[in-house]
Amino acid sequence: MKLSTTALVAVLLSTAAVSAAPTQITAEKIDTNSLVKKSDINDVMALIEQLGQNNQKRALIEDEAQLLELATRDQSLLAQLITALLNSGLIGDIWKILTTDQQLKSLVVGMVKSAIKGAIAQGPALIQAVWQSGLLQTIFKDIFQNGELRPLLFSAAKAIFSSGLNLLKAFLAMRNGGSTGTTPAPSTGSGAAAKRELDTDASDNVIRLFDLSQLGDDDFIDKRDMLAVAQQVYTAIKNTGLVQGLVQKALADPQASISLLTNVLKKGWVLGTDVYNWANQSGILQSGLKWLGANGATYASDVAQFLGNQIAQGKASVSDIDNAQPISGGTTTPTAAAAAPAASGYKQRRNY
Repeated sequence: MKLSTTALVAVLLSTAAVSAAPTQITAEKIDTNSLVKKSDINDVMALIEQLGQNNQKRALIEDEAQLLELATRDQSLLAQLITALLNSGLIGDIWKILTTDQQLKSLVVGMVKSAIKGAIAQGPALIQAVWQSGLLQTIFKDIFQNGELRPLLFSAAKAIFSSGLNLLKAFLAMRNGGSTGTTPAPSTGSGAAAKRELDTDASDNVIRLFDLSQLGDDDFIDKRDMLAVAQQVYTAIKNTGLVQGLVQKALADPQASISLLTNVLKKGWVLGTDVYNWANQSGILQSGLKWLGANGATYASDVAQFLGNQIAQGKASVSDIDNAQPISGGTTTPTAAAAAPAASGYKQRRNY
């Protein structure tokens, strides 16, 4: 995706401060349009209950054909559960709560490693998760030091900026004008509202005050109570033994994997160096860089910042970008920040 230099400068100046430090999402930062009907939560809980019943049936079945049929049904139900969690806007909070559960850390990290090394997770989702977790510059450093991957980074930059000179102009404009950017003020919520920010103890306190049975199916759940609801849903998922299956299914889902990987990276369960090594081995890093070149407007400030610094330090040159080969095989897909609701099929709520 190529933009004019003027347009890129405007984008970079307006997003430089924000992209460097992704905003932590709390209940107070949820848009009022993200209110969820109780019926949406009922759909989630019904799927969890059905999957739990299937787990109980599995222990009583010996016939292999029946076990295979049940496993196939479970995969369909897990896919429906992923969709229901996305539609309800709960999925980001589910992953947040999951990454506070130290009992499951080794399991989740092992599954993430297998998904990245086995190319189950997809390059575009990985790039978006790395960016949302604030680790893109770290990954760029590793990529730049790799002689095979460095040309792909130059190619992505050329696809975004058209030329090395345009990138350098944008970098200088961003650096010189960065001090004029406005950094969003941190939340200053107080009292009961402030206590709703995700925290295990605080979340438990809220749950005791919140009862879903008080609402009708057509009633909406207040945005401040969504974290409490998410805790209840997560507890149901864990108690029915669905965590492993849900994580595995999410990692293979282009949309759900973004929020899951973002939270795992933000929590520090997986390091940027680990992601680079695993993704480089599987080849999804290469596909991610190609995707970056085709969908780079959202990430232009990061690309300009990194390569602009390399040029300023004499480690790269404008001609490296000018002479880069065109991106081939890049797939244009909506980014997490810019995807339209109609295109994704999901209600656009706080999914990370």
